[in-house]
Amino acid sequence: MRKFLRSISVLLTWLVAAFLVVITVSVYINPSSFYFFAFLGYLFPVAWGLNFIALVYWVVRMKKPLLIPLIALLIGWPQWKDTFQWSGKTADKVETLKNPVTILTFNVKMFDLYHWSGRMDILDRTFDYIRRIDPDIVCFQEFYATNKNQEFSENYIVNRLKQYHYRHIEYQYTKHTIGKAGLATFSKYPILKKDVIRFDNTTNFSIQTDIRINGVTVRLFNNHMESMRLNKQDIEIIGKIKSAEGLENDKEIVPVLKKLMKSSKRRANQANIIKKHVDNSPYPVIVCGDFNDTPVSYTYRTMRGYLKDAFVEAGKGFGGTYNGRLPSYRIDYILFDPSFEAYNYRRDKVNLSDHYPVMVTLDLMKKNVKGK
Repeated sequence: MRKFLRSISVLLTWLVAAFLVVITVSVYINPSSFYFFAFLGYLFPVAWGLNFIALVYWVVRMKKPLLIPLIALLIGWPQWKDTFQWSGKTADKVETLKNPVTILTFNVKMFDLYHWSGRMDILDRTFDYIRRIDPDIVCFQEFYATNKNQEFSENYIVNRLKQYHYRHIEYQYTKHTIGKAGLATFSKYPILKKDVIRFDNTTNFSIQTDIRINGVTVRLFNNHMESMRLNKQDIEIIGKIKSAEGLENDKEIVPVLKKLMKSSKRRANQANIIKKHVDNSPYPVIVCGDFNDTPVSYTYRTMRGYLKDAFVEAGKGFGGTYNGRLPSYRIDYILFDPSFEAYNYRRDKVNLSDHYPVMVTLDLMKKNVKGK
């Protein structure tokens, strides 16, 4: 009996190890070819935890199978570092840095236009928050403006952010006549050039902005990658899977999976497009925004490329940025040229949107030479 239980234990160890390795490898597989792999990143923390438990189990028993989860954990170590950090770099006195700039990225969900929060003051609270933390550059996703409502007019918003003398605002191509949603980058530093990167068959897009910061020109990419477009019913179905309630019919999940599959394919293609622009930039780059994907994904791996991740360099914990009914994963990012250094990464859990804002201080400490 003891021999049989040991055999089962070894088999389970192999299975959880293989599970982690497959998830780790999935970041190199384009979902356009094999869409199934796009979903695996959400299970990475679970797979990592199971292998850690298996390692402890075999270490306590001092048995050779401990090598199985150990090797799996080592293979997945780069993805674990992207997912979790014990502590990050801090600079108590930012003014001692050579060329510091603070950058905030925030998906504001159209400034709560439809009052999803149940409050009527989200717009003003958002501006108060930005004024209080006072970043040098602010990148908005789902920025919204309309001339039908004075409070949501572009002039009103610009006046509320008057500390930013430079701005780059672009809107979606849409038939919506009441208002416009899009991307906006507000800067205290001069903007030299503006451009838009649009994708086929979607309202999601990116903008690139060349900014001169104390003698250093950077190209900043503000991105809103393909949304999952899950509605209230979709979220309720996912909630049933998580709970003991279960699905009434297995077919309920099919439309949700189709949406996830479609969005993952589009994000992969969009990431490839952005990467080409990043690689061709004549200046060091900063890439930020709502990627709508986890750190263990093809989208993240492609977008990051040779860049550093502000969370990895200066963050702490899991850093989940989604603020909603689904589990919180890190889906909002600030990536940057390797010649820069990151300090004081923060994710503020303010209830102003279905995303949490992310901010970091970058020290543009080296020469204006693009890192590779």
